[in-house]
Amino acid sequence: MYVPPDVVVEGGVQALTLFNGLIKIMEQMRKDKDATRLGFASLIKRMEAEAFALSEEFIKQVQAIQHSFLIAKIDPKEKIDEVECTSWWWKNRHDKLLESFKPNIDAITTRLTGFVDDVVALARCAGKEELLAVAFQEAVKVKRQIRQETDFNNSIGDIFGNLIKHAEDFRDLLK
Repeated sequence: MYVPPDVVVEGGVQALTLFNGLIKIMEQMRKDKDATRLGFASLIKRMEAEAFALSEEFIKQVQAIQHSFLIAKIDPKEKIDEVECTSWWWKNRHDKLLESFKPNIDAITTRLTGFVDDVVALARCAGKEELLAVAFQEAVKVKRQIRQETDFNNSIGDIFGNLIKHAEDFRDLLK
């Protein structure tokens, strides 16, 4: 099954966007005295630990695809759509590299979506919808930066490097 490169990268971007939103919501909940009083602190702590493990998995997956590209001798300075337009890409079945990566990122994104849903539900139960709005307001700048840094105008190496860099930043925030 052919998986376009932009679909694969978009999956990574979606995962990072979810990490970003989740972290911002948890930060807002930690600041809120009512949320602490309602006992959300222990739930947030558990989700942070799970999100930390998931960020580690995301980093491993991106590093694995990056390594696969290096083994396949795909120049990290090239742009993915330029490489995809060569017969060499297709002859050597390099499109299969992306196919193997997508299910792993989709699984991470699904778990992150569940975490975000849980945290949003907690905030709603506490009547803290304004907390959600502030969290996503704070997340917008990083979300835009991630999208810009993973745009296909960037090289393959830059795209993978930026996915890893942001995931490491989020992982460090979850320690």
